[in-house]
Amino acid sequence: NAEVRLNGEKLAFRPYGYTNFYVDLTGKLRANEENTLEVIARNADQPNSRWYSGAGIYRDVWRIDCPQSHLVTDGLYLSVRELSDGLWQLTAGAESVEAAAGDCLEYTLLDAGGETVAAVSAAVEQSAVLTVENPHLWDVDDPYCHRVRVRLLRGGQTLDQLESVCGFRTIAVSPDQGFFLNHRRVVLHGVALHHDLGCLGAAFSLPAARRQLEIMKDMGAN
Repeated sequence: NAEVRLNGEKLAFRPYGYTNFYVDLTGKLRANEENTLEVIARNADQPNSRWYSGAGIYRDVWRIDCPQSHLVTDGLYLSVRELSDGLWQLTAGAESVEAAAGDCLEYTLLDAGGETVAAVSAAVEQSAVLTVENPHLWDVDDPYCHRVRVRLLRGGQTLDQLESVCGFRTIAVSPDQGFFLNHRRVVLHGVALHHDLGCLGAAFSLPAARRQLEIMKDMGAN
């Protein structure tokens, strides 16, 4: 049971520990005064799960400062599809807050090395389409990711920007032959892997999570 309080005022209550959430502090902060922000996690109702769910704050807490006109955090949406052999289409859209007339969004597709693959501009309320020829495909043994950067522009000046990763790959499922990735049949080998890290607990550790996934892959999970 999570609470967020600012200067003693309860701004949010979240009775769930597995998804993120945001609290808008706009208009709540006291100018030219010290402000106290509290993020509280109460895990008193035990047992509350079939496995160890963790106690306390076991994921990052961020304070995000945005300009008045800005892009919504986690508000970049990407969709990839293959048009024909070697020709792909990336559709991108982004949510914005208090954008003005004449503002635009600039979308840039970057490869893993940071080189520009394609770029296009669109009006704030419209999605953008980028055409890509022969991209490096994502695969289970070659998890190659591109990055998409979107910038909110006003008069050529950047007000805000977001980035996200995406992979170019096709997925299909046949009732007779199963799962296909990039037009190749792939037998799925998976496990039920919970978010906690055993005796290390539920607080996230990137090296421990990477080690965990490497062990899973070495034993055949894909």
